[in-house]
Amino acid sequence: MATDTLTSPAMLGSTAAPKVYKNFIDGEWVESSTGETFENRNPADTRDVVGIFQKSAKADVDAAVEAARNAFAKWRLVPAPRRWSARKNIPAT
Repeated sequence: MATDTLTSPAMLGSTAAPKVYKNFIDGEWVESSTGETFENRNPADTRDVVGIFQKSAKADVDAAVEAARNAFAKWRLVPAPRRWSARKNIPAT
């Protein structure tokens, strides 16, 4: 996988800016604690930037794990049929 660390998105032979993806932590889309990103390029055509992704650090992983633990403590009390109904209503991105 071809990746480069970036501080701003690169434009290589494209008129459209590549999508910048953030981390989903505790119900919010957030930038990484490092403030750094990296490009993910199509290995079949390295001129094609698939997207710009967060270069996460241990602090980001720790925050995500803590958020998941807190969510699990609440979600596990919800009956399975209700969890299924809630999951079906999540829009596809």
